[in-house]
Amino acid sequence: MLQAWKHASTDPDDSRQNVSRVLRRHRLRIKGPVPQLQTQIDHLGNERMSLTRLSYGSAVDVEPEPVPGFWVISLPLRGRVDVLAKDARIESRPGIASMISSDMPVCGQWDTGARQAVFRLHQDVLHEAADTMGARVDPLARRRPFLLAMGPHLGLLPGMLDALITLDTDRCTAMPHALLERQWNGLAELLAQAAVDTLSGRGQEQRTASRADDARLRRLADAQAWLVDAMQRHDLPDVHALAAHMGLSLRSLQELVRRHRGMTAYQFIEQVRLLRARHLLRSSSARVSEVALMCGFGHFGRFAAKYAAAFGVAPGQDRHGH
Repeated sequence: MLQAWKHASTDPDDSRQNVSRVLRRHRLRIKGPVPQLQTQIDHLGNERMSLTRLSYGSAVDVEPEPVPGFWVISLPLRGRVDVLAKDARIESRPGIASMISSDMPVCGQWDTGARQAVFRLHQDVLHEAADTMGARVDPLARRRPFLLAMGPHLGLLPGMLDALITLDTDRCTAMPHALLERQWNGLAELLAQAAVDTLSGRGQEQRTASRADDARLRRLADAQAWLVDAMQRHDLPDVHALAAHMGLSLRSLQELVRRHRGMTAYQFIEQVRLLRARHLLRSSSARVSEVALMCGFGHFGRFAAKYAAAFGVAPGQDRHGH
């Protein structure tokens, strides 16, 4: 049964119990002063799929108990969460998500300002999707975490997740419950099909033909995160600065981006700037023209046109819709 639920707490034990209620049992270690703890939970979901937006207000380590049965996709909305699993480490931040099987031992290291959207997708939904698609989830997928660069241009799964993290749960719960439940289960099926494509041998062939390709994808995801960090510091690196940061020649950078993103390095930077602009429009009170300038668009008309082409809505309308 679909449930919507919100909770706030400054007590460590209460925070742990209520996060466990919607995700899974875990150890919670607060690294900063306990009085700083301000846990905020915003949850919507059922057994098939759930979305939980979560923040602690303090630097914490979270170690979930390994249990079989579902997959967890975590997307920082702000701040940074490092995900440690076996010999792998994902430096997750806005624009970079992690996808992990629930039976894998992991530790999430949250910084003080981190807020995450966490999707929990039941394995039965994945198996149903795999049967429908005639696909097979790669057994090796359960042994390591996946890094996912987010955004509507980067594939079906990243695009769907990128849209769902901004879901207004209050508006959802105002709908007739039976209708909301049907629509939610439909979303779960679509998300599961996209996840199966990522986890199947076929999806892996499409995305990572080799370990070398996987490493290159990680470099691009790290480059995207570096660009976002630079913009947060009011810096706007160009293609030459990006190439220097990555230790590549300009030609090698262009080839890397063309091969794995199907665009030029300039378009890659512009895409990151547009994603940053959308985040600022939805999360700040800055004027649209101010957001355009902060993200490196000196001509407002061109910014509005590029934004509409990327996201299907004008910048001002995107703000009003959220």
